[in-house]
Amino acid sequence: MNMVQSSQTNGWKRGIILTAALLLFTQLANLNAAEMPVDRLDFSQNPTFGERALSAGFLPDPFTVEVTSGGVVNASYLPGSCTGWASEAPDYRLNWSGDSDELRILFEAYDGDDDATLIINLPDGTWSCNDDATFETLNPMVIITNPMVGQYDIWVGSYSEGDYIAGTLSITELDIVVD
Repeated sequence: MNMVQSSQTNGWKRGIILTAALLLFTQLANLNAAEMPVDRLDFSQNPTFGERALSAGFLPDPFTVEVTSGGVVNASYLPGSCTGWASEAPDYRLNWSGDSDELRILFEAYDGDDDATLIINLPDGTWSCNDDATFETLNPMVIITNPMVGQYDIWVGSYSEGDYIAGTLSITELDIVVD
């Protein structure tokens, strides 16, 4: 094989490799989002169970909404004490305004043997989580001192993968105890 033939053969091989790489890239780019694995909580999505704007001194207090915990995202990748399995989209969104000493966000499972967790993305982008509010309960509660104005994205997780727990999510300024 002479030098010209060798150069043409190498160019041809490079062309095939580049074409194959382009086809692979195009196929990956066209994957449906539903086919992609879910491994992170996404506060940019719409909340599953709704949202509410509340201001300091709101009535009636507590504000409550029924939710079901659980999902396919393992929250243990988050910093601190975050744990549990939650949905990709937030379960609930709170838009908070006003000045308050404390804001409590809690979840009470209808069945006291169910173990839920709370995962909250605060307006400044930090995370606050809780598994059990006290040693006497499996229900979680997050207490936010001097809550900042803004969006709070709330996930109710299940401690165990595959569990889906029905219960009540409450938001309150009252000094209440979780059962």
